Amino acid sequence: MEYKTILMLMVMSNLPSIILTVSTSHPVAVILGQRAILPCQNTCTGPLTWIFNSGRKKLEVLKCDKENCTEGGSFKNRVSLSPEKTKNGDLSLTLNPALYNDKGWYEASCGSTVLCNSYLEVLFPVTVNVPIGQDITLPCYAHTDKEVADDAVNILWKKGDQIAVQVQNGITNYGSGYAKRASVSVSSYRDGNLSFSIHRATTVDKGLYQCYHSTEEEIGQPGAVILNIEAHQSFQEKTAGDFLTLDLFVSDPVSISFTSANTTEILLCSVERSIATCSSDYSHRVSVVGSSFKLQKLTASDTGIFTVKDKMDEVIAIYNIAVKSMFVYVLHTVH
Repeated sequence: MEYKTILMLMVMSNLPSIILTVSTSHPVAVILGQRAILPCQNTCTGPLTWIFNSGRKKLEVLKCDKENCTEGGSFKNRVSLSPEKTKNGDLSLTLNPALYNDKGWYEASCGSTVLCNSYLEVLFPVTVNVPIGQDITLPCYAHTDKEVADDAVNILWKKGDQIAVQVQNGITNYGSGYAKRASVSVSSYRDGNLSFSIHRATTVDKGLYQCYHSTEEEIGQPGAVILNIEAHQSFQEKTAGDFLTLDLFVSDPVSISFTSANTTEILLCSVERSIATCSSDYSHRVSVVGSSFKLQKLTASDTGIFTVKDKMDEVIAIYNIAVKSMFVYVLHTVH
């Protein structure tokens, strides 16, 4: 959603009032070295100019008159507009690659009329790796008031452009999928600790997280964290006739495939909401309780690799299973 500031110019004549709209978007966050798009949905029939304001000085980024565009010295070969989109009211500026000192305010003007303002945050995130199913804490720190009251605490964690958790005036709200499994500490906030904890991380948790102190313009340190989720891997040795239990880790739709030394990968079952749909060779041997997959009456032919994948076909877990034959020893008595 865009926030719009309405500027009304009262003309001292019989003409009606003129209303101009300056569109200010949410801050745009980009990882250092990647492509950034600064939004501006508007039209311009005259000269269009994009200006960069670092807080110390203003620099020309791009100036276009009809289809002729000139890049500013600090932005040579890195900025562009789409001629086709411009004709359809999209004056968004593409910056590629984004450099660290590109951080700041960008302003689009048509002639002397300001059309859009956009703030660019350039992130250099730390990377955190965690095996699926484990608890993880994403670090973030800021200078805070040591004696701040609970109802004055403000913390914001976003994943991409969605809220993961927000403490506003001491009240905590969670984004979709984070209630009851994620947390920040109001008491630790007084120590400058804004870290975000996630219980039993899954593949849906991976991505870019941003940490803010008070408002979206007050970023914590580090300001961004990339969370990578690693597949679970294990080896189990079983005896023929035993049963095998595999942790599926997630309740979302998953698939279980099998690969042996003599076969290519074959699909055994698909599981959704604890209901397994399996091939005819396995349907009578399989049961699912919660996120646990149980395969009964193991035989030597079950020796191989069981792979669990999520609905995006990403590997969640790899189980290397060895099934030993059951030997029966008969003791003969000599008379």
